[in-house]
Amino acid sequence: MLHLYAIVEPGTQCAGLGPDGEELVAIDCSGIVAVASEHARPLGSVPTEEALWEHERVLEALLEAGPVLPVRFGVHFADREALRAELQPRVPELARVLTEVRDRVEVSVRLLARDDAPEPADEVDAVGGPGARYLLERLGTRREAERKLDAVRTRLAPLAVAERSRLLPRPGTPATAAFLVERHLLDRFRREACELERELNDVALICTGPWPPYNFVDEPIGATA
Repeated sequence: MLHLYAIVEPGTQCAGLGPDGEELVAIDCSGIVAVASEHARPLGSVPTEEALWEHERVLEALLEAGPVLPVRFGVHFADREALRAELQPRVPELARVLTEVRDRVEVSVRLLARDDAPEPADEVDAVGGPGARYLLERLGTRREAERKLDAVRTRLAPLAVAERSRLLPRPGTPATAAFLVERHLLDRFRREACELERELNDVALICTGPWPPYNFVDEPIGATA
């Protein structure tokens, strides 16, 4: 069984070990290369924390070697023929995306509610009924999240090639955003994010990366076998 990590360009250095200590293999797919490890048994549907970190370490090493299209943990194929059958129809698209992410990395930005954040203005006291109040509270929460995300985009999007964002992905998180950043602008992007974090008084801004460009592979490779 093959455990798939990423798609890279031909000639990319792919040395390393997989979650069970197996050596990585580079599988040529007519213009792109799939990086995988071969296993005698399935890795399991519920990965261990160690296996997840091993997967991530492989991706980060590949990112240092050249452009990489990361594959999330848990994508398996029965053999090389099954892997090639999945990838062959998508070779032109995947080769194009590899070109687009060359010398670029993903930076993650999360907005987290501060414990001492001011409460939103009360706009619902005069509205009758708990249902109406609930809907207005939800609307107010969304508007606040949009305002905060707009502030992030205004400052950081000019330093990025592309951006993907989500409003209210989970409680306590007004917004998350992923930015595709040129490597030579990475330090400047981080400095700008730190300056913005100091200016925000109602949310904390957490900036992490560089990461492989997970959020900029439009159609993830997800076949399993």
